[in-house]
Amino acid sequence: MRLHRSGLHPGEDDRLGETPPFERVGLLHVRMAGEQGIEAAAGALWVALVFSGMLEKLPNLKIITHHLGAMAPFFDERIGYGMDQLGTRTSDEDYTVILKRMGRRPVDFFRMFYADTSVNGSKSATRCGLDFYGADHVLFGTDCPFDPEGGPLFIREVIKAIDGLRLKEDDRRKVYFGNAIRMLRLELPVPKAKASPKPRRAAKKAKKRK
Repeated sequence: MRLHRSGLHPGEDDRLGETPPFERVGLLHVRMAGEQGIEAAAGALWVALVFSGMLEKLPNLKIITHHLGAMAPFFDERIGYGMDQLGTRTSDEDYTVILKRMGRRPVDFFRMFYADTSVNGSKSATRCGLDFYGADHVLFGTDCPFDPEGGPLFIREVIKAIDGLRLKEDDRRKVYFGNAIRMLRLELPVPKAKASPKPRRAAKKAKKRK
């Protein structure tokens, strides 16, 4: 798991010893297993962050998760009802105290994260992520240049997926740039107002009066 400038990103780096052992074996090294494994690892990280208490102490902290939050949106009800029962099937330690400390459902903390649209142009995954996080918490992302064309394919497909959802114009603007502007506290340049033309007719009338 790596911390990018843009957010938290699941992944591996041989220099850091992060490549899972199963990816080093034979043909699996081409990441056929890794494409699933990194999403599972990302989901595990979100769980760790939620139950660490960090979001309770820092409720205004903004964390952008890549790949539309990995597995969380798809398993929203498993997270919801499953984690609501934390400690009820455990006998060696009382985990229910964690839920009492949190003060709200664990799944509500998952929805505090932000997520980018980097799901390779999957329309269904994009819809799923938007339904889970809401348009206010989704930012445009593409994973460029890591596609078969070196960048253009993912950009093209992600745009196609978003536009294909026929979002409300306000939500569409939020996803494409509005949320990023707000989070990064950017200011768009304001176009200069055009100078109003001089009233020619009034000038002619003034000459006639003289």
